[in-house]
Amino acid sequence: CQSSNEARFDVGSWHAIFFAACHRAEGELHALSNALDLLQLLHSISSKVPVWICTFGANSVRTDCLVVSAHAGLLGLARVAQQELPPVPVWLLDVDDVAF
Repeated sequence: CQSSNEARFDVGSWHAIFFAACHRAEGELHALSNALDLLQLLHSISSKVPVWICTFGANSVRTDCLVVSAHAGLLGLARVAQQELPPVPVWLLDVDDVAF
């Protein structure tokens, strides 16, 4: 038996899902909630569609860039999903201010 969300979410022809977080801190909890919902749904329907979670400046290695700690939750969620939901391929992409 499928829930209404599962029935409406057909990923059969999708090649990947790109989840991009807003670079402003005020949208972080909403983005984190949506990312969690997406990963749970993909796991519940046994989807193998890769999910790319894109953050902005959350994992900076350059000393001249600010770290956007608001995206730390998304990085943590993605890393936990990689460990706990191995059937769902989750990839991380963190861009810095040079990309914008």
